[in-house]
Amino acid sequence: MKKILIAASVVSMFMKGTLLCGITAAAERIPPDAPVPDWVPTDFYSALEFSNKYGATHIADDRICILEKQQTDEKYTYSEDLTATGDWENNYGVYRDVIFDSIPKPEKPEESSKEYFEYERQMRELEFLRFDEEKNAYITPFKFHMTVYELQRDTTLTVEKHVKYGEKDFGTTTYTFACDKDDNLTETDINNWLPDCVDEYAAFKKERAGITLMDNLIIYCGDLGTGTGEKFEITQSGTARLELIASRNLYPETLLPMAGGSTNMIRVYRALNNGLVKLTAATYLGYTDDPEKQHREETTEYFAAASPEEIITIDPGQFREPVPYDCNADDEFTIADVVMLQKYLLGTGEIYIWTNADIDENNILNAVDLSLMKQALLKVYAQKPESEPVVTLKAEDDANWYYCPENNSIEVPYHFYLTIPEGMVPATAVFSPTLYNADTNETIKIDKFESAGTPGKFKLTVTMELSESGIRHYYVTVPGVDAKDGSNKTYKSNVVEWQVNLSREVPVPPAA
Repeated sequence: MKKILIAASVVSMFMKGTLLCGITAAAERIPPDAPVPDWVPTDFYSALEFSNKYGATHIADDRICILEKQQTDEKYTYSEDLTATGDWENNYGVYRDVIFDSIPKPEKPEESSKEYFEYERQMRELEFLRFDEEKNAYITPFKFHMTVYELQRDTTLTVEKHVKYGEKDFGTTTYTFACDKDDNLTETDINNWLPDCVDEYAAFKKERAGITLMDNLIIYCGDLGTGTGEKFEITQSGTARLELIASRNLYPETLLPMAGGSTNMIRVYRALNNGLVKLTAATYLGYTDDPEKQHREETTEYFAAASPEEIITIDPGQFREPVPYDCNADDEFTIADVVMLQKYLLGTGEIYIWTNADIDENNILNAVDLSLMKQALLKVYAQKPESEPVVTLKAEDDANWYYCPENNSIEVPYHFYLTIPEGMVPATAVFSPTLYNADTNETIKIDKFESAGTPGKFKLTVTMELSESGIRHYYVTVPGVDAKDGSNKTYKSNVVEWQVNLSREVPVPPAA
């Protein structure tokens, strides 16, 4: 059975030492008048200590404690949803739900007592806070919302914390817990092992400093100086793509902001596809471009993903940088890669290197990637070290649709328009351009070559045999004489693209 429950209303005023009664029969396992364990926060200072020691969650004494740091700005709104599953009608209990948002004014001890020194230290800190006469308390710059739960045997509990700033949604943090048949209570989300406070981070870093692999997840763990101008960046390359699933910057929670110190960083990645990947984390000084003053420090590791669920560490020599746009794994970027992507989008083929086909890096392969790849290929053709492209070629249409019966080919006439630059001298008495397939460099027979009615412009008619859809590229060469020195020279045109779309279905005539 699955039951959706709404979280108990928040008690805005803190009552020290008072327990709120459970709202369900499940709370009977822990009597409402049971004493609060020492580790459960009872005021703002103990909540601060809890946050640094345990982070957002802690389980002990058959209790689940969740602590959420909240901003005092009224534009921030906080809400939560609870979902419980199991065989019990009432399968969880909330017996403490409070907010710590103020610090009661401390009583002044005798100046000769041992407590006076601590009182003086505390008052020096509190004097920076606003004092509320009505509450007789100092208002803290942020607040803690604490909830303590218990859970019935063989049930689960999911707590979703929502944060918004005005209309902007900051997302949801989800915590999940389970109590098995033997009353073993555990947290089952990523926070079960991933540090979310400075104390947990310190222990975690001893085992996993730098870039490491854990349970098919790639983890970076390192420090960044605060207030030093130091910056951090992490980059990836390869045929596999990594997705960031957790990002945390941890630092000691204090009542007032600290000067200096360091930020403890954790990044967790998972692989989206198979392949090789290189991950580099670097720290550097952001206020200078002088390499000698950068003091750049890098950590690099190499991984191979047989699947998102099977990742291993590899030696640097096993890694190779992929050729951009090479999605058929032949270490070249050619028209074959465009064809492979087009067939994949039509559902008639596959992609060997998925990341090279996802050119806009949005983890989706679509027509946008195909268009970007075609543009990149045209640039490659334009940059080839051939003769100077002084002749201009234009296709009649960028794309055409034709009907072609199954297992047959068709022949269609097609036209190109050629423009000869002013001052060009033909090498022979009879002007004779040659048309080429740019993808194969094969020559194409020109059926008819005639003037287009304007000086220097000509029309080429060719017969094309078509048997499948695809993208074709063409160019022409013209033998000529350099007008400056009289030497023979081959003039090559630009490369034009023609997209052929064949339909195998018999066209249906329009209704009368």
